[in-house]
Order: sequence, then C-alpha cells, then structure tokens
Amino acid sequence: MGRFDGKVVMVTGGTRGIGRAIAEAFLREGAKVAITYARSDEKARELEKMGVLAIRCNVSRRDEVRKAVEFVRDRLGDANVLVNNAGIMHLMPFEEYNEELFNRMIDVNVKGIIYTTLEFLPQLKRTKGVIINIASNAGIGTAFEGTTYYAITKASVIVC
Repeated sequence: MGRFDGKVVMVTGGTRGIGRAIAEAFLREGAKVAITYARSDEKARELEKMGVLAIRCNVSRRDEVRKAVEFVRDRLGDANVLVNNAGIMHLMPFEEYNEELFNRMIDVNVKGIIYTTLEFLPQLKRTKGVIINIASNAGIGTAFEGTTYYAITKASVIVC
C-alpha cells in the first residue's frame, strides 16, 4: 500500500530524466500517473507498459494542454498532483542572442507552466491538490556559460 494509492498525478515532460524519475516514484507509491511528452514515443511506450497514461502534448500550446487535461480527467479522474516539469534549454552565449530559441524556451519553460496550471486548477481545487513546479539552480544565479537565457526562464519559475 503506497502513500498515494488512488491519487491522480500528472507529470509534464515525464519520459526522461527528472520527469521520468518523478513519474516512477509516484507509481511506486500507488498513484495513477499520467505524463505528457513532446517527442519521445519510444520512451512513452516504455512507461505505458508500467501503467502510466502517456499523452503527446506540447505544453506551450494551451489548446493541446486543455485536451490533455480532459483526457486525464476522463481516464483517471480529477488530478490530485500536478508536477510542472517540462522544460527545454538551448545553450547560447549572451552576445549571440537568438530570439527564436529564447522565445521557444519562454514558451515551454514559462508559458507551459502557466497553461498547465490554469487548465488543471479547477480539478486541483476540487481535490485540494498541489502543484509542484520544477525549476533549476540556474534560476538563482548558478548558471554556467551559455545558459543565461535559460536561467531567466527558470528564475521566473522560482518566483511564481
């Protein structure tokens, strides 16, 4: 019997790294886990074999997030936990600003959290659930060369 038996957990960006580890930990604790992923179908299939509900969703597109939220509710019930983990990093020296890459990081790392939170909020209010936002040490000034623009997006996660 796990600490999260019967609870519904959504992890954005859940096929690799931190997101996958979080999804697997909640599974071990008895939760019904859903993840979003943007590109790794193979990794998503691996998690589905473990009992995870995997949903292809670009978190920077609110319409896709809305559909994912409805899908989770219809299949698993209202969410108890939302883990905003999805994020991307493009390395670029400060002097070599690339607006397209920076905007992409803003779209995923900042707007993605806003959209998933807005769309899951009604469910989380009903379940008295929680939201966990995954940030980075880069957001508090421990960025390394080429990560200044990434750090800006993660700092915004820390302050929200």
